[in-house]
Amino acid sequence: MAGNPSTYGREFAVDSEQLFAFLIATQPEEWAKLGIGNYKDKQGMARQKFLARLQGEITRRGVIDVLRHGIKHGALSLDMFTALFKDDAQLFKQFQDNESFRGWLTDTVFEMTYDG
Repeated sequence: MAGNPSTYGREFAVDSEQLFAFLIATQPEEWAKLGIGNYKDKQGMARQKFLARLQGEITRRGVIDVLRHGIKHGALSLDMFTALFKDDAQLFKQFQDNESFRGWLTDTVFEMTYDG
């Protein structure tokens, strides 16, 4: 999925809009517990702490390990990758039950199909 240069943050070296859209769509309960609220508010303390934690984990463990194993942030465990094309009953249930995830997945597949 192509990123947007305007949403890429040099401070933490991440496209925060795509990252937060992924977390909201795939892990809404954990997202709510992060307490970030408006993720576009670059001054928000919870947002800053989370992005600093993610950056630190990537620096310490590397991108591949973070994608494979996710990160812990306080008491939360967050996945940074979802196997979208695996035959997985839990993923199917999430697709059926979570409107936000369904929209994110639909948009992602559409963009990969027609923008690629």
